[in-house]
Amino acid sequence: HRDLHSFPTRRSSDLLFLDGDNINTHPGGIMPNATGVLEYHRGERPLERGHDYAVEAFDFTEPLPPSTFSQMADPPPLYLNDDLLHAYDGRKAPGTFDHEYVLNVTFTVDEGGVRRGSLNNQSFRLPTDKPLLLKMIDGDPMSEHNNPLPLKYGDVIQVVINNPFDGRHPFHFHGHSFWVMGTGEQDEGNYDPCRHTLVFDGVRRDTVVVHQKSWVVIRFIADNPGLWALHCHIDWHNLSGMAAVFVEAPELADDLPIPEESMRVCAQHGITLRKQQRVQNLTVATTTNAQPRRTYADVVAGRG
Repeated sequence: HRDLHSFPTRRSSDLLFLDGDNINTHPGGIMPNATGVLEYHRGERPLERGHDYAVEAFDFTEPLPPSTFSQMADPPPLYLNDDLLHAYDGRKAPGTFDHEYVLNVTFTVDEGGVRRGSLNNQSFRLPTDKPLLLKMIDGDPMSEHNNPLPLKYGDVIQVVINNPFDGRHPFHFHGHSFWVMGTGEQDEGNYDPCRHTLVFDGVRRDTVVVHQKSWVVIRFIADNPGLWALHCHIDWHNLSGMAAVFVEAPELADDLPIPEESMRVCAQHGITLRKQQRVQNLTVATTTNAQPRRTYADVVAGRG
């Protein structure tokens, strides 16, 4: 087996030993090191399939056993370096990008004196009126507190995340799997294209960890119209505002189906969609008058 460092939402098909380092203290009764097996099935759901192995019973009233994980093990643990992995399908990242966003991890103090996670000194806050996706569809402006980042359909987007603080941050992206172009070592400082080299055949993820006082660069193709969140997956960082939303292809918003149930719930709160002709069920939704889609092959060939 291999011993792997894992982080929230990270995926692997291996035996995992989760290290206990954290930027926050935890109660002494919690065992920070845990061993677990992640099982993946192709074409069927595990709950429907059932399991042919026994699940070990756990008595929460008993003292926790000491961890067997040790940095001094013989042979020593082998840590998996994502920079050495490659995408299974061999698809490489586009060689150039159309737009770049640089996001700096920050912490701010709001008007109530509450310390909040933020990006570029702007703490994300959910709207108190119409949901952001409906605002996108109706063409309503979004507040700076929503951290909206517009994307044009088919563009290649590069995102640089700099973390000047102690403590690692696992960033999770909804709606896309991105290429990990490069990750900095601990205490390496911000990303600098003059001294840092990117890779184009790296692994694809939907979550990547930026180490303390370091950087990470990701790249993706904006080919999934909608409103997609990028946020730190440390829960209190996320809930306190360390997030942004990519407003992807608003020019194609009319193609986005809205479930009837969603509209019913919104109506209960007095929220309506001006483009009522767009109300439809996802199961029978059809796309009409759609613009030609720019594919991965188009991006690689420089078309579109």
